Amino acid sequence: FTQAAQDDYEAYHFSRVVSRAVSFAADDLSARYFDAAKDRLYCAPADSPSRRAVQTVLHSALDALLLSVAPILPFLAEEVHAHRCFVTTRSPFEAMWVPPPAEWRQPALAEHWGLVIGAKREVSRLLHEALLSKRLQSATEVRVELRAAVGTPLHTALLEVGAELNDALAVCATRIMPLADESTKADVDSQDDTLVACARVNFGAAPTAEGLGELEVRVASTSTDNAISKCPRCWRHVHVHGTSGEGVRLGDGWTYRGCPSEGSPELCPLQHAPTLVPAP
Repeated sequence: FTQAAQDDYEAYHFSRVVSRAVSFAADDLSARYFDAAKDRLYCAPADSPSRRAVQTVLHSALDALLLSVAPILPFLAEEVHAHRCFVTTRSPFEAMWVPPPAEWRQPALAEHWGLVIGAKREVSRLLHEALLSKRLQSATEVRVELRAAVGTPLHTALLEVGAELNDALAVCATRIMPLADESTKADVDSQDDTLVACARVNFGAAPTAEGLGELEVRVASTSTDNAISKCPRCWRHVHVHGTSGEGVRLGDGWTYRGCPSEGSPELCPLQHAPTLVPAP
């Protein structure tokens, strides 16, 4: 974003800078990152490494936004900067364009998250339809199973993201499975009475050429599962064997979201004595 904004300024394309800033704030941050990271900010302990990591990202993102819009919205940029707590950075009118740290550039990780965001769109569509038809009361109460052909970039990306997939999809639990044939899918559908939505789609514009293949999404309700309770503080639906931690993987392959309180009894009302099996 910063490099693109700098290039637009050098080419005097000021309207493009505004468009990029709006898209960065509304799409990349608000619709994606904020939605996945808000629980850590609101509910995690103040000294939590996970919460501090989110704060670091937000400070860097705000620096980039202020620097990009300062020449166009000078008063707004200065007012926002003045309201920041513990300001350690210079005013956007005194700062210079600085490239992000080299370790932030990870093309493989960016590709994985691009595929995850594509899968999220399909999951969101199914959840929206289930909520409209009253088959679900809340999107956070569901388990989502994602099936993709083993060895494809999509399957690899879903595995690499790990427990953070729950935050990305904003669901109770996720499980990655190999893609089954149609007959197996039909047999499972007839036996699973918690299944509220299922779809199989070609992932990508040219799935065969790109090696992405098909993605099957299966959404199941946890409303009748006595092992899962809703935390009254963070509103997450938490498994009895995983009340704390970023992700707890159980023996059946499901990875559950825990409360972001990281086991603090002062922050999380749901405190059990589970035997945790950490997610890889």
